[in-house]
Amino acid sequence: MGYERVATFQRNSGHFRQGAQPTDSSLECFLSGLTSLPVERSGALKKKFETEAKEIANANVANIRTEAELAAYRNPRIEAARIKQEHASKNKRKEQFYQHLWLWSGRLARLGFVVGLALLVAFAISNT
Repeated sequence: MGYERVATFQRNSGHFRQGAQPTDSSLECFLSGLTSLPVERSGALKKKFETEAKEIANANVANIRTEAELAAYRNPRIEAARIKQEHASKNKRKEQFYQHLWLWSGRLARLGFVVGLALLVAFAISNT
């Protein structure tokens, strides 16, 4: 796979730097298997991709000069933001399902404890 120098956003410092990235336009370089993230993380990645796509024109990056280069930089990030929005909605549904499952499992455990305690008392009374 060929590499070329493209602008990448340095995550922590907030400025652009030169870095090597794969030249293929697939979204795997952006998503990298992170499909089951928490809702907050998916939302943050969506916002990150949207911000990168929107603000690259203001950054004056040396190797993004033409509209074609700008579109080649923006389009995968816009698509990644759309996919992250879908992941966030799916993860929200999963989160709600597991929240209900957790609550009802706790209620069932409490009920099982009370029933078990009642059975112990009943057996103790019946054996005396």
